[in-house]
Amino acid sequence: MSSHAHLSEPDPEWLSVAAQLPMDDEDRTNIQPDLVREQANNARKAIDAVLAPLLPTSNVRTISKVLSLKESDIPIKVYIPGSVSQDSYPVILWIFGGGFWLGCVDIDDLLLRYWSSQLDAVLVAVEYRKAPEHPFPMGLNDCYACLKWIASHQQEIHGDISKGLIISGISSGGNFATVLSQRASQDPELKGKVTGLAADIPLLIHPAAYPEKFKDELKSVEQNKNAPIFGKARLDYALTLYKPPEPSHPDMSPLLFPHLQELPPTYIQVDGLDPLRDEALLYAKLLKEAGVPTKVDVYPGFPHGFHCFFPTLKAATKKREDFKNGLRALLLNEIS
Repeated sequence: MSSHAHLSEPDPEWLSVAAQLPMDDEDRTNIQPDLVREQANNARKAIDAVLAPLLPTSNVRTISKVLSLKESDIPIKVYIPGSVSQDSYPVILWIFGGGFWLGCVDIDDLLLRYWSSQLDAVLVAVEYRKAPEHPFPMGLNDCYACLKWIASHQQEIHGDISKGLIISGISSGGNFATVLSQRASQDPELKGKVTGLAADIPLLIHPAAYPEKFKDELKSVEQNKNAPIFGKARLDYALTLYKPPEPSHPDMSPLLFPHLQELPPTYIQVDGLDPLRDEALLYAKLLKEAGVPTKVDVYPGFPHGFHCFFPTLKAATKKREDFKNGLRALLLNEIS
């Protein structure tokens, strides 16, 4: 049994809202991706209406652009602080989640406005291509192309990456962000330019790629297989759509990246009642052993992404503030 099994014990605050969730008995054989995406995006807009009073922002300017790059045209949305007189700011690339197939560039609009105003940073959200129409590694490559564009066009977005270049993301977006930090560490064009990684509930290893030496440390995918919001059935479905041909390749399973010692300071958030819990905790452990400054915040007894669906919970408020503070610590080089 995983030594982290106690983290799955439901928190009393979670139990107070858990009854509102439907059973995960959805038939996924005839899902229409575009219809589900529209429904999910509309649901997030309704949640943002509740969240808005909790996330005050000063004036933040936005710029929408389309990057015409080698593989595809990539829409991005840029958030620039509007209440500070300086001309350039550190840059944070944000990659939304959604199991590789849901989400859009506007889905975290309110949160990105908040971070931009609170951190005096430029936030860049990228509209990457999604599965199943665009399986592995198309969306990942879009995000990496965007990262390289930021590094070479920073002045166009009022950015100055010498003040900080952070890659961040949630869930499948956390997978992309982690892979990007690894790719950048090996890329002569980007080596040394990425100054931090911030990953919330990231997917870090394909269940089919668990190494024998780590199997005793990767129990949460089974222990939390029936967890609310995101259980093993939803994980398996997402991976079926994403179609990685080699589950053990580091571009799918960044936990297996062989050069951890070359990575930037890292901040990770982990939900206790989450199938992805143990891989995030193991990755943080391996980073620390490799000498990478790493900080982890854990939310025992809460399921994957709970703060996105129940934003008024005390634990959700704490988690949002912790992530903002994690980003700030990375920008100030205060992760140890």
